[in-house]
Amino acid sequence: MSILSKPVRLNFSCYDVGHTWSPHCTEASLKVGCAALIESLKIYGVVYFVSTLIQRKRFNRDVLKGILQSSCFLSFNGYGFILFFCISRWMFGGLTVWSSSYIPAFLASLTAIFIEQKNRRKMLSLYVANVASETLLLMARNRGWPVPTTESLLWPFLFSILVAASVHMEKRELLSKGIVSSFLRFVVGRKKITPSRVVDDDIRHGSDVSSLVSCTNRRRQLDAEFRAGRPTVSSKQSDSGLQLMKYCIKGFAYPFVVASGLSVVLRFLSKFRNILKSPVQSFKSTLTDPGIYKLGLFLGSFTGVFRVTISAFRLAGIEWSHRETLAGFLAGLSMMFYRSTNLVIYLWLRVLEGFLKGGISAGIVPSVPGFTEALYAISTALLLGVSVIEPHNLKPSYWKFLNRLTWGFVGQMNRRLMDPLGYESSKMDPDFWPHYDKRFISSALRSFLTTGIYPVS
Repeated sequence: MSILSKPVRLNFSCYDVGHTWSPHCTEASLKVGCAALIESLKIYGVVYFVSTLIQRKRFNRDVLKGILQSSCFLSFNGYGFILFFCISRWMFGGLTVWSSSYIPAFLASLTAIFIEQKNRRKMLSLYVANVASETLLLMARNRGWPVPTTESLLWPFLFSILVAASVHMEKRELLSKGIVSSFLRFVVGRKKITPSRVVDDDIRHGSDVSSLVSCTNRRRQLDAEFRAGRPTVSSKQSDSGLQLMKYCIKGFAYPFVVASGLSVVLRFLSKFRNILKSPVQSFKSTLTDPGIYKLGLFLGSFTGVFRVTISAFRLAGIEWSHRETLAGFLAGLSMMFYRSTNLVIYLWLRVLEGFLKGGISAGIVPSVPGFTEALYAISTALLLGVSVIEPHNLKPSYWKFLNRLTWGFVGQMNRRLMDPLGYESSKMDPDFWPHYDKRFISSALRSFLTTGIYPVS
C-alpha cells in the first residue's frame, strides 16, 4: 500500500495543522479530552443502564464505577491522540504520514485500553478490528484495487464457509460465548430447554439429590446431542415428520416476523413527521417496500434452511457427523437476501479467534500476552490515522461518531495543508480554513500564505 512509502515531510507546526482550535498543545489536548469525557458519560451511561435492566441487576456502585472507568478510557484516547500528535511532530521535526496520524494514534490507543475494564477489552478489540477491516476495503476500493462490491456473490459464498466453520467450532466448544454462539444454539433449537434451566428449575422446586443427579445426566445428554447435531425441539418430542415440519416452519417464521417487525418499527420512527402529515400514505409506502423485509428473509431463511437440512438427514436415517456443517453452509447462502460485508468480517474475526483458541489449546499456536490490547491499538490507530489523512475513506457513521465524541474538533484539522502527502486529505471539505491566532502560526505557514508553496522537505 502506497501509504507506507510516502517520504514527504511538512514543516508546519502542530498548531498549523493538528489543533487549530487552540495554539497551546496542553490546552488543545484537554479540550478534546473534556469533550470526549462528557460524551462518553452519555454513551456509557445509556449502555450500562440498558445492560443493567436487561440483566435485571441493581444500579449500584459497581455499575457507576464501570461507567466512569469506560468513560475515562474513551476520553483518554482522544486526549492522548492530540498529546502524542504534538510529541511526534516535535520528535520527527515535521509532519509525515506516520508522525501525524498512525504513531500518535497507536500510542494513545495502547495507553487508553489499559484503563478500560479487562472483561470489556476483547469485545472492544473485535469491534474496532471489524470497523478497521471495512475501512481497509474502502481504502483499497478507492485506490482502484479489485475489491468485490457489496452486491457481489462472493460475500454470500464467504459467509457460507464462515458459518460452516462456526458450526464446526461450536460443536468442538472452540467458539467463544457471544452473539454467534447464542444464535447458532437458537438455530439448532436449544433455546427453550437448556441444561442450566433444567438444573435451576429442579433446585428451585426443592428436588432431592437423586433429581439433581438426574438433571446433571440430562445436561450431559443435551450437550452430547448438540455436538451430534440432533435438531430436537423438545426432550419429549419424537422424530415424526409432523414434529420436524413444525420445527422447520417455526425456524423460518419466528425470525422473519421479529426482524421484519423491528425493521418496520424503525422505519416508522425515522419517518415519524411524515406519518403525522400523511399516515395512510406513509404506512402503505413502508409496508409495500420490498427492502423492509430483507433482514427478515435473511434470518428466517437462514434458520429454516439449517433446520430443513438436518431434519432431512434425520428422516432419511443418515448418521453423518458433519451434517450440521453442511447445513450451516447451505443456510449461509441466505445472505443473498441481505448482503453485508460488515457481518462477513465480524464472523471472520470470530472464526479466526476460534482457530487461534484451538491452536493454543493444542499447543500449535503460542499464547501471546497482550494480544487483545495490541489488536485494539493497531485497529484504532488505523481508524484515527485515516480520520486525519483521508477521512473520506472512513465509514460515514464512524466519522459522525468521532465528530460527536470530540465536539467537532477532529473536523477542524487543517487538512488542506496535508494535501502534499498525496491522499487528498481535504477532499471532504476542500474550502475549510480555520480561524488562526496569527500570533502563534509558524513561519512555514506565513510563507505558505504569501507564496502558496508548501514547505516540504
